[in-house]
Amino acid sequence: MKNSSVLKNFSIIILSLSAFSVKAEPVYWVGGGPWSDGNTSAWNSAGSWSSETVPNETSDIIFDKDYLTGYAGAYLGSDLHIKINNLKIDSNYGYFQVRQDANSIFEITGDFIKENPSETLFCYTLNNPSSAPILKIGGNLQVGTADYVGTGVNILLIGADRDSSVYGWGGPKTLTIDGNIDLYNACQLKLNVGTTTTTYDTSDPAVSIGGVINMHRGTGEMAGKNPTLYLINRSDKAPAGTTVVISCNGVTGNGVLSSVLGSEAVASTPILHLRNSKDQNFFGWLTGSQYASSKIIMEGTAKQTFSGSKMAWTGGIEVRSGTLLITGRATESGSNVNHGDLDMLGGQFGILAGSDSTQGVFWMNNLNYTSGDILLNVNTSTSDMIKLDGTIIDKGFSDGVNFILSGNLDLLVDNFVKIVEWATISEIADSDYHANKYGDLNAVFDSRDDGLYVMYTAVPEPATFAAFFGTIALAIAALRKRN
Repeated sequence: MKNSSVLKNFSIIILSLSAFSVKAEPVYWVGGGPWSDGNTSAWNSAGSWSSETVPNETSDIIFDKDYLTGYAGAYLGSDLHIKINNLKIDSNYGYFQVRQDANSIFEITGDFIKENPSETLFCYTLNNPSSAPILKIGGNLQVGTADYVGTGVNILLIGADRDSSVYGWGGPKTLTIDGNIDLYNACQLKLNVGTTTTTYDTSDPAVSIGGVINMHRGTGEMAGKNPTLYLINRSDKAPAGTTVVISCNGVTGNGVLSSVLGSEAVASTPILHLRNSKDQNFFGWLTGSQYASSKIIMEGTAKQTFSGSKMAWTGGIEVRSGTLLITGRATESGSNVNHGDLDMLGGQFGILAGSDSTQGVFWMNNLNYTSGDILLNVNTSTSDMIKLDGTIIDKGFSDGVNFILSGNLDLLVDNFVKIVEWATISEIADSDYHANKYGDLNAVFDSRDDGLYVMYTAVPEPATFAAFFGTIALAIAALRKRN
C-alpha cells in the first residue's frame, strides 16, 4: 500500500514536470533586414527573435513594437512546415506583411489574436496557385477586442487582393480554423483564399471553420460600429471566375457579410456553407459587390436565421438539410433583388416578416424542388410569399411539393390566398401540392396565371374518398348478386 502511494506521488511529479517542460514561452519578433536584403527577415533566422532561437510548436509568438529593432514584416520560405503555439499581434504594432513562399505550411496550433488597429497582410510571394501555401489555426481567430475604443480600423487580409509581381497570386490555397472566428467593433477580415476553379466541393472547402462566425457589434462609445467579413476580396488584377466555399458551423451576432470584387473581369462566386449543429441567428446584413454572386448552402442539423434588414445576395440558395430562415422584405433597400434560384433538396426553408402585420416577400428566380418543407406564416391580412421570376420546377420529387403554414390560418378558411407569385404557371398539378392540416380542414391548392393559391376547407382526404367509393362499389356488387 505504501509503495503504491509512493509510485502515485512519483507519477504526479513526473506529469507536473512534463507539463512544465512543454509550457509555451513568449517569443517576440525583433525583425531583420528589408525584403531586398536577401530575405534576412526570414522566420527561420534566429536573429529575428528575442530568444535568439527559432521558435517551435511550444512558442507563443508576439509581434510587439516595443521589441522591434529591424524590419516589421516576416518572410516564411518555401517547402517549410512552420508550427507554433499561439500568435498575437499587439495593439501597438502597425502595418506589416507575413509572406509565405511556395508549398509552405504555417500552422498555429492555438489561437491567432490580432489586436492592432492597423492592417496586417498574409500573402503568397509567387504567381502559381498550385503551389500556394496553407494556413492552419487550431484554435480561434480573433480580430479586434471588445474593449477597444478609437477611430482606428483593424484589418486582417488573408490573401492579397490582386495578382501581381509583388504579391503573387494572392493568398493560401486553404485556410483551416478549428475553432471560431470572432470579429469585434469596426474590424475587417478580408479573405482571398483558394485556387482558380469554377467547380467546388462543400466537403473540401477552401476555408474550413470548425466553429461559428461570431460578429460582435460595438457597444458604449463604439456603438454602431459593425465588423465586416469579406468572403472574397479581389481587385481587377486577380483571377476571374473562381468559386470559393467558406464552410462554418453557423453565423451569429451583428455585422456585415460581404465581398469586394473590382470589376466584371474578376466576377466570382463565394459560397457560404452552413453546417449548423446548433441554432444560430445573425442580425446583420448580407451585402456584396455587383460582380459577386454570393450563395448560401444550408447543410446542418439545426437552424440558421438571417433576421437582418438587408439581404442582397444574388447567387442562389440551396437547402440540403437543417432549417434556413431569412427575412423577406420586398420594399427594403438592398433586399428588393432577385436572389437567384432556390434549390430544395431537403430540410426546411422559411421567410421571416418584419412584424405580425407585415408580409414577408422573398424574390427568387426558380424554385427547383426535390424534397423538403417550405415554411410560410399567415398574418392578419395575407401570407408570406415567394416571388418567382420563373416558376416552380419538379426536380424529381416523390411526394409532391410540401408547405408548412402557420400563424393566422383562419384567414385561409374557405378563402384562397396567394403564397407563390410566378411569371410562368407551373406544370405541377394542384394535387401534387401539400400542406399541414388546420384542425379538421385540409389544404386545397389552385394554380392560376399569376401564382399559387391555397385555402383550408372541409374537403375529405383521399383515404376518405377511397373508403366512400369502396362502400358504394360493395353495395352495387351486393345488389347485382341479389338480382
